[in-house]
Amino acid sequence: MLYILAVLLVLVFFLPDLIGRLPALICGAVVIGFGFYVYNLWCKDPQEEANQEANSSMNEIIKPSHDMENIMLLDLLRERRSIRKFTDQKIEEETLDILIEAVLRSPSSRSLNPWEFVVVTDKDTIGALARSKTHGSSFLAGAPLAVVVCADPATSDVWVEDTSIASLLLHLCAADLGLGSCWIQIRNRQHDKKIDSDTYVKGILNLKPDMAVEAIVAIGYSAEDKSGHAADTLLYERVSYEKYGNRR
Repeated sequence: MLYILAVLLVLVFFLPDLIGRLPALICGAVVIGFGFYVYNLWCKDPQEEANQEANSSMNEIIKPSHDMENIMLLDLLRERRSIRKFTDQKIEEETLDILIEAVLRSPSSRSLNPWEFVVVTDKDTIGALARSKTHGSSFLAGAPLAVVVCADPATSDVWVEDTSIASLLLHLCAADLGLGSCWIQIRNRQHDKKIDSDTYVKGILNLKPDMAVEAIVAIGYSAEDKSGHAADTLLYERVSYEKYGNRR
């Protein structure tokens, strides 16, 4: 390669007489540039080249799997709303299996898992559950699926927190599957003046007397179109940094 370069350089000296001064200058510049390229290839350290290849491979490995401006969970939270009107479309069996797996993967304090879930698709039973409270539960009658979130309080002293976390995962999984959902509070609510909601639901579902019902999650394909909450409605004034009251 060096011999060829040397021959080209010699020819450059004779080019002005053959093709003229300006074309000769252009050819000379090309030859000099080609010479630098060959020199760099010839003198390149093999170890440096190997290091560059290794660094390139490592960068591919540690490259973030997502763009920070497009985080999927955050997008889901931006779009999710509580849905109280549902279509008549039934929820597919495979979709129901995914929802069940999601709640069973819910984190639990000390892995005690005090929660239990009753999956209800029977319209009559759902209709009865829709009368669990004096107000705030009637919309359940239009849902194709109700998941009753229960617990054994004797298993864990934080069963309320554990069932709440499981319910939230159920909401998020439903949204991710293109379903609408809404929470129906049961604990500390009344069915009527004589019976509390917890007792009423336990009677419908034949739950054990020592069990407790936290909530019912209504799930189905949405029959209403709701936009996510606008960013300017977020309560950033409720956020403190380092110590309470320190705002940005």
